Amino acid sequence: STATSPWALGQPQGHDLRTIVSAATESFPAMASRLVVEQPETAVPVWCDSVRSVQILSNLLSNAMKYSPEGTPITVRVPESEFGDTHAVVTVTDHGCGLAAGDTERVFERFYRVEDSMTMRTSGSGLGLYIARELAVAMGGSLTVTSQPGQGSTFTVRLPRTEAAATAAAPAPAPSVPFARTA
Repeated sequence: STATSPWALGQPQGHDLRTIVSAATESFPAMASRLVVEQPETAVPVWCDSVRSVQILSNLLSNAMKYSPEGTPITVRVPESEFGDTHAVVTVTDHGCGLAAGDTERVFERFYRVEDSMTMRTSGSGLGLYIARELAVAMGGSLTVTSQPGQGSTFTVRLPRTEAAATAAAPAPAPSVPFARTA
């Protein structure tokens, strides 16, 4: 029997990113007063595993809550897509301690923790962001961060838009065969 990855993907399907954001934010009722959700009124079609996409956003929300001072807002934003965009975007912005420039890529490494293990104020294994990025990449997307020490961080998830995924998955047209003459 083959072992399956603890973060194996289900079958990707078309979803509305706004529904995924709602599922993730609603799983944190204690954060309701701190959450600011900004998203368009129209559907934002994405091609993904919705369960794993909610897992990614839940991890980002959990971290935002963990590393932000009590009472500061946490913003989840789905910007309007531009014509021709191949990926839809959702950002999670906190007003926490932020990250030093050298840590912005390291936070995605397996078992990496920004805090010193001897003076840690938060719990965690250092796997959440690693797994979140792996899942985003496995779905044809990405997970990045921009941050300023003392100002907070913005994590950006990009997922393929349904139209872009459908186009990428469409079979290539059959090659044309030149007309053969017979003598």
